[in-house]
Amino acid sequence: MKATFNDSEDTNGFSFWPLSRVVRAPDVTSNGPVRPFGDVKFFLFADYLQLSWTYACNFAPGSLGAVILIGRDIPERISDSFEEFVELYVSNSERLYKGTSWP
Repeated sequence: MKATFNDSEDTNGFSFWPLSRVVRAPDVTSNGPVRPFGDVKFFLFADYLQLSWTYACNFAPGSLGAVILIGRDIPERISDSFEEFVELYVSNSERLYKGTSWP
């Protein structure tokens, strides 16, 4: 996705961030700082509808890359791996918007 406003998101409102924008989940979210998720290292890498929600992935070594949705009262699991998240995105799955309870 491009960094300019008109080209920063797809037609559904998703924006995948450039590596220069990726940050640790406890550092910044659309609703301010959030608590760390145990000792797991989640990094924000995408958002929906101009930061209404953000998506974070566990990019720790040895991780499958679980993806969570941040922006509601409780983070919600979207997928067990980054690969699964991409498959959900390509198929425009409802799980991108709902998730499940975390953890």
